[in-house]
Amino acid sequence: METKKTFVIDFAASVLFCFLGSVIIGYLFFQGKIFSPYRWTFQFVLNGLIGAIFLVYIKKQLSKQLLFFLIIVFLYIITFEAKHFLLWFITRDVFFFFSLFLSVKLYLIFIEKYKTLILFLRAFGFSFIYAIINLLVGSLLMTLHNIFSGFIYENTWIVIFSYAQIGALMGLGLGLGFDLWELLKNKFISNHIVDK
Repeated sequence: METKKTFVIDFAASVLFCFLGSVIIGYLFFQGKIFSPYRWTFQFVLNGLIGAIFLVYIKKQLSKQLLFFLIIVFLYIITFEAKHFLLWFITRDVFFFFSLFLSVKLYLIFIEKYKTLILFLRAFGFSFIYAIINLLVGSLLMTLHNIFSGFIYENTWIVIFSYAQIGALMGLGLGLGFDLWELLKNKFISNHIVDK
């Protein structure tokens, strides 16, 4: 049975490894741009952290804590985007946080169903799932944008495929971080966290 100490270590390390996976993959492709809050590449930092927390909360079946965290994320979106007074940005962010949440949930179902998959190859499953869901959500958002704005954005498909690219890369990073901790945790906990 998992002790409180091992639970806390496992929880914190899982979040950290997943977050670092997203940041490292983002940095490899976009360098220091990922650290600027005013660029779309900042998603590798912000959504990387949120995705890591989603992953651990859902994996550990912490429903009450997950609900509380979802409320915090929603309040963050409202507060942050309210400065711009643009409903479009709030709607977009809510849709993409839902995309991230759904991708994490489906990924965990996927690795539970295919337990024999080799660690680190599973990350490509997460990459694929997140890319497809971001592609679908991006398509829906751009369609809504084109309908309600009254004009068709000329680079619609470029924007939609960039959403899929972000999903693929971030999913890969989160998945690699998750698998790396899965590989290391039993050894680390047994060697360093011994409850007296």
